[in-house]
Order: sequence, then structure tokens, then C-alpha cells
Amino acid sequence: MDKNMCKIGRKGTDNVRSLRKMGTWTISISGGKGKNLRAGEYATFVLRYENKVALRGGAYLRVACYANGIGLLQNRHPREDNFLSVRCPGHCELEVSVEERSYRSITHLKTAKNSDLYIIQLQIKNGILREKDVIEIVMGDRSFGSKGLLLPKISDIPLQFFYHIDPAGEFQFTPVNKEAPQYLELLNAAQDAFPQWGKIYPAVNIQPREPERLDLRVPSIVSGGETVKAKIVAYDRYYNVVRGYEETVECVGVGDILPRKRRIMVKTGEKGYCDCRLKVSEKSSQGILFCRAHNIGIFRSNPVIIVKRSSGKEDSGEDNTRVFWGDLHGHSSLSDGIARDENDFFYYARNIRGLDFAALADHSFGLAVKGHWERLRKAIRKHTREGEFLAILGWEGMFKGFGHRNIYFRDDEGMIFMVDYQPGSGGSFEGEDVKAYKKIWSQDIEKVKDMEKLFRLLKGKEFIWTAHHFGNLHPAERELLSLYEVCSEWGISDNHPRKNNSSTPIQAVFKLGLNPGLTGGSDDHTARAGFLGHNIRKGPIRYPSGLTAVVCERLTREEIFRSLRQKKCYATTGARIIIKTKSSMGKYFSVSMKIWGSDVIDRIQVFKKGEMVHEKMGASEHETLAWEDREYKRGDNYYVRIIQMDNQIAWINPMHFAE
Repeated sequence: MDKNMCKIGRKGTDNVRSLRKMGTWTISISGGKGKNLRAGEYATFVLRYENKVALRGGAYLRVACYANGIGLLQNRHPREDNFLSVRCPGHCELEVSVEERSYRSITHLKTAKNSDLYIIQLQIKNGILREKDVIEIVMGDRSFGSKGLLLPKISDIPLQFFYHIDPAGEFQFTPVNKEAPQYLELLNAAQDAFPQWGKIYPAVNIQPREPERLDLRVPSIVSGGETVKAKIVAYDRYYNVVRGYEETVECVGVGDILPRKRRIMVKTGEKGYCDCRLKVSEKSSQGILFCRAHNIGIFRSNPVIIVKRSSGKEDSGEDNTRVFWGDLHGHSSLSDGIARDENDFFYYARNIRGLDFAALADHSFGLAVKGHWERLRKAIRKHTREGEFLAILGWEGMFKGFGHRNIYFRDDEGMIFMVDYQPGSGGSFEGEDVKAYKKIWSQDIEKVKDMEKLFRLLKGKEFIWTAHHFGNLHPAERELLSLYEVCSEWGISDNHPRKNNSSTPIQAVFKLGLNPGLTGGSDDHTARAGFLGHNIRKGPIRYPSGLTAVVCERLTREEIFRSLRQKKCYATTGARIIIKTKSSMGKYFSVSMKIWGSDVIDRIQVFKKGEMVHEKMGASEHETLAWEDREYKRGDNYYVRIIQMDNQIAWINPMHFAE
């Protein structure tokens, strides 16, 4: 073992008595800066197991960690990163199996509080592992010439290792869905039990890198002379929140939105953010804020519009509506998210990203686990503050042949059904008769395969039906489909640019004759609503989060839900682009639009029935659109796409703003 190795482990203890009797674990780490391991750097881990009970041929030792934690391990190329080697006594022969993919269970592993693990499997092939024998699992051994083990780029999730000891080889990887054989469960022969996992202590904390950017967020539309809350968050290169950041920054308003320059002492502390109060100008104007941090750089806020206050009422010359921002599609450890739970999601949405509303749309297979639906509803009540932040109740279902749909409810009651029957997804299943599943799922939650039956069960309940990873259109949902998610961390469902091959492009959706409101979300599986980062890990999720803008007067549950049902919303790829639009339908269809971008607007494009019919080139951050369709017929549909010079995009369906 490396002489410089820093011993931070202690003997493993857990509440699984049978595992504790089998042996003890310790963790040793070298690399980084002692115990201060930083995101995206290299280290060497040694997991040391001291056996207590003799294990014979056929026995298994399994070690696991979160699937998006350390880099994928390999045991073939010693001089490459993430090399894994095993040291064991000479009288015992081990076969080491390192899967090139993660192991996904739809069962929500109780000890791990997770459903997605990366597993290393050690099988005793010959000999006996005796009492007091020691096995060392070395991950990223520098002595072999590699850089070491690549640490996760996410600092919000401690690196936790788990273990399972299977003396009789009772548990085997088993496909339970014939249509998706790549997804396996660890089951015994009777399929009535899963292995129990113990924790290897302690969990290893990963620290963020040095701060490289500040994010400054203020409300999009405010009244003249109003004191508004500005939120400042420091991020490292991987968009990890840097807690404990302190610096005096200068805030300057461009466009006369601040009466004077302000110096602000930013202290994010352990909470990870700093809220400061800024009084905006009395006069009507629009612009942005610039924030200068001497040790990092200069950063700009989202665009801000100041409207006049007259006789106690706002008067912008147009209407009294505001723009509220949210993420309608997050995931947590309640289903297939990684370790962070429902409270982490809503905390991040409100306090880190400064969102006005958010929906945690975990998969129904996870919410069907005993107690999970009640936990979600409790979190909805806990985090909702009328006028400040709204937590929206919802879930995601996968329908075989039709793709993914999200459903949202107006209150904190809602209804939950088990509807995940799409093969090819880690959460899907065809094995309802697996006895082990029945032990963890609530028997009070009905399983529903057919979308038409689901709508019958939901009859009389207020809900919003949204398409996500849209495959085919079910006849029963044509009249119910309210919203279409056009962008998320999976990519952009648009032919320009075509960056999402897992969903139907927006052009095809409108060619079907549908007329949905348009939304953006994160579909983030680390409970980080509206996440800013991108390209930080392998796999299909590689884009920043999209956002949904809702246009209404007040931030109340009633108004947000009603505006979403009326499709008075629009989607962006994350930029808080302000759109004020009016349209009318009579003899002609006409649209009048004002746009305040977060960067120079490159072009504004109008689509009719999925085909572009008008394009206007932009030249500034504030542009207008006035367009009329003299060939309008009943049944026509439209949407507008706005592209900025920085490639940020917004999509809006103007028909739902018609007078």
C-alpha cells in the first residue's frame, strides 16, 4: 500500500446483522489533497475486507457504488484510468467481474436509497477464504502507471460504497423483462428476495473545485421603485455549488434599472447561496445587471423589465402579467434518481436556482414503492409558500409503444398508478408476478397498462397531461394533451438543431394537428432542478436544463395551474428570455410580440402546421414581431421559435394568448 496513503476509514458497521457478522471493511484513499478530494480529480481507493466466516467456492462478494459516481472501472488495461485490481490470499482464487454498464434495479434499493448501482463482483472459484483472510480491492492504483481513479464530477453526492456477501451463490443476475434483457435484477432462484446491501463507512465527501462563475438571478418583471430579491450563487467548472464563498462584488445596472452602483458582500455560507435586496429604478425601463467579482470575472443577470406603478396598479402599457420560471420535470431517489431526495430537489429549485415553481415528476414505478407517494405529497406541502415558491405534484409514466408522459395535479392530493410498461427502460417491467416486487410495492397502488383505462380512472380529477419522449399519439389523449416538452437535459426536440433522437421533433407534433403549450425542463436525475451544467458525464444526458415560463399575474397555485392548463407558457433552453405576446383570431390570425433576450437575438421564425412560413432577422437584445396570416383557417396551428446568437432558444405557441 502507498506509504502516503491517508487512512480515513473505520470498520464497517450497518444494520444488516448477517452481513456484519461475515466481515469488516475499511476504506483507504491516496491522491487529491489528503481528505480534501475534489470533483473530477484522480485518487486511489483501497477497500480492505477482513473475513470472519470461512467462504468456500461459489461464494460471492459484491461491492457497489452509485452509478454516476466514480468513473467506470476496468480490469484489463493497467496503464489506463480507473484500473481495478484485487489482492487476495494465495490459497484462494477469485474471478473478478466488472460490468461495463451500471446495474439498474426497479426496486429502489432500501439501504442505498437508490435504484442505480455500479457493481463489482468477486466469486471464489477455488480454495477457501479463511477466517481473518484479507482481500484488498484497489481502484486506480498509481503504481501501475495510470492517473488513478477518476472521481465524480458531482460534489453534492458523497461517494458511498456498499457491499453484499453471498456465501452460497444464492443471488444471480436475472432478466425479468424479456423485451429488455439488458436490464437485470439480482434475485434468488425463487425470485422472492433481493440481496441485502450494507454500507462501507464512511461515505467519502467530494469537494467542489475553485469558483469559476457567479450566477445572478432577479425577477423578470418588477414594479418601479420595488425592492427585489437578487440571488447570487457561486459555481465551479462542473457547476457544483461552492459553499462558503465570500467576496465583495459590484452590481451595476444597464438600461437605468438601478439608480446607482451597489457594492454587495456575498457570503454563500453552508446554504450555498446569498440573497440580497436591490431597489430598482422608479421609471419604466428594461435592461440587465452586471456583477463584477474581482477574483473571478464579470457576469450578467437575466433581462429585467421595470413597469410603472400608477394608482396602486401596474401599468406597462400592455397588461399586468408577470413571467414566472420553473422546472416541470425532475427526478430524485424516490425513483431512479441518484441518492438525493425530494427535499433536496425542492431546496435546489428554490434556493439555488431561484425558480418560482418546480415539479418532481418521479417515475411511477418508484412512487409505487411503499411510503414514497406519501413522502412526495408531504414534501409538496412542506416546500410550498404562496407568493414565494410552488412545489407541484406530479409523476412520469412510460407507456409501451407511446413513450413517456408526465401528469401534474393542482393540489397536493393527486392520484398515483403504476403505469411503467415500456421495455428498454431501467424502470420498466413485465414481471408483475415476481414475488420480491410485491414485498416492496404498495398493493394499494393499481397497475394500469392501458392509457385509455388510466383516463377513465382519472375522470373528475383536475390534472395536466404532458408529452415527454413522445413516441406515438394515443387516440384517447388527443384532446387531453396540454403541453409538450420541447427541451431538457436529453436534448432539443427540434429539427434545428436536431439534438434529441429519443423524442418526436416539435415540427412533427404540430403536423399531427396538435396544438400544445410548450415547456422545458431538466429531466435531471440528481435532484438538481434547472441544472446549469452540461457535458459533465458520459451517457445520453449532456445538455443544460430547459425551463418553463408561465405568464400570469400572481405566483399562486391556482394561477400557475390555470395558466398551464390554458397553455399560457413557453419553453427555453435555460435562458430567461422574456416574451410579451398578443394574438387574435378572426378573419386573419395575427401575432404581436415583444422579446427581451439574454443575448443578441439572431432570428425569429414563425411555423404553421410544422412548416416555417416567416423569418425575421434580429440585431439586438430587444426585438419585436408583427405578423399576420391572411390564409388562416380554423384548425391551423402555429408556434414561434426565437434563436439567440449564443444558441439559446425559446419556443412559444402564440394561439393561446389570443384575444
